[in-house]
Amino acid sequence: MKKIKAFLCHNEIYFKTVIPALISFVAVILSLWSYQISRNQTEILKLQTRIINQQVLPNFHLAVKPIYNDVEGRFLEERLETYNNGGDFSDIKLDKAIFLRIGYNSKDFKGKEILIPVDGYYDTTIAGIVGDKVLMTLLNAGGNNNLRAVQLDKEFGDYARSLGGYGSVSVERYFKLTYEDIFGEAHSNYYYVNPINGSSSISEGDGISIFASFKNQIGIKGDKTLTIAFRKNFNNISVNEMYVAIDKEPFQSKPYIWLPGLKL
Repeated sequence: MKKIKAFLCHNEIYFKTVIPALISFVAVILSLWSYQISRNQTEILKLQTRIINQQVLPNFHLAVKPIYNDVEGRFLEERLETYNNGGDFSDIKLDKAIFLRIGYNSKDFKGKEILIPVDGYYDTTIAGIVGDKVLMTLLNAGGNNNLRAVQLDKEFGDYARSLGGYGSVSVERYFKLTYEDIFGEAHSNYYYVNPINGSSSISEGDGISIFASFKNQIGIKGDKTLTIAFRKNFNNISVNEMYVAIDKEPFQSKPYIWLPGLKL
């Protein structure tokens, strides 16, 4: 017993300091290890959830489809078709915000561009039959929206040249697709669509700003709205009206900063 007592007294510092410190260190290591395991499990759960969502949620795609007219020998009409390569959904709705991008260049208006909202580019919606690949089609009842866009670009270009400048007109297409998934959760997706690159998603914030501008009948210039209210029917808008819209905007010598998604 005397030997044991002497050993304990001689090594008292180890029992009171070193060993508790080692125990604390091991506890910290175990805690970190437990945290890492929990974190890995969380990441695995997120990945599994993402995979499940990809399997059961809809995967929408929007595409511009030009329609060739055999009689005229050219593309007169343009349609917007909506597809789904994913899961089931309900209560689908497709809203549109169509703008004309008007550009004008001269010694007085260097590099000036604006977007003005227009109605009537697509004026008819056709729902697909259950089982069809195409869910929904937007079209122009007159069947000549593409032809009209080409005409506007030519007419405005001719008008600009008569004033000693250069002008161009193109169509900007934005869409908001809302639906409910199989879990009853509501979704709102925003898209920018062009004939060459197809559809690309844009953020909810940018989508809300674009549709608010369209709804309020005002155009977009840079990161600000136009100072004048302007909204016309696409089929009836005149070259003079487009020039007046761009002429009334104050000239800025610095480059415009466009909203994300509104790519030059």
